Amino acid sequence: MEKSVYINGVSAYPNEKYTFDLIQKDETGKIVGGETFVVEAPILSYKPIDIVPVEVGVGEYELSADWQGTDYSARWTDRNGKDLGEGNKITVNPTAKNNEFSVTALSSQGEMVRESITLESKTGLKSVAPTLVDDFINVELHSPVNSKNAVLQVSSLTQGTILLNKALPLDTKKMQFDVTSLPNGIYLLSYSVDGQIIDNKKFNKR
Repeated sequence: MEKSVYINGVSAYPNEKYTFDLIQKDETGKIVGGETFVVEAPILSYKPIDIVPVEVGVGEYELSADWQGTDYSARWTDRNGKDLGEGNKITVNPTAKNNEFSVTALSSQGEMVRESITLESKTGLKSVAPTLVDDFINVELHSPVNSKNAVLQVSSLTQGTILLNKALPLDTKKMQFDVTSLPNGIYLLSYSVDGQIIDNKKFNKR
């Protein structure tokens, strides 16, 4: 019996067909049955898909995919290839290091299209100065703190050990961080919200 299925992925040869034999064996290894599958690579569509961003909060966007009336299923990924979910809409929080999002859509006719969008990050560290520090670092965020669990942390670049920790009050956007106690070296300043690292920058202590 022959069956046709579609692979939701990119093929170097659109419309190419691949045949796979599924063989069933008994306990002695004798072939007692099986099926043949014909796998068809999706057709790369010439009709583009649009990604429409709508800001729904501070630094938060709703992305909508529009494939011009096509009946399709869609999957979203971020810059790192992480699976963000399915559907024609998704909500994202772009950061300075992860602000590119992609949608891969497969139509009911086996056509496939892919599109990406890069968003401006409105969260994270806007500036850290100076980068060669004697005593205090001046830190500015892209947007005011909106969580009770926002912190700045300084860690050793070589060992990763957290050496300094500073909780940030709500609505804080600019602050000073005292690093006088640190010995000379290279360190990493991290901004975390609700236990998740949003952004980080390196600085030198002298």
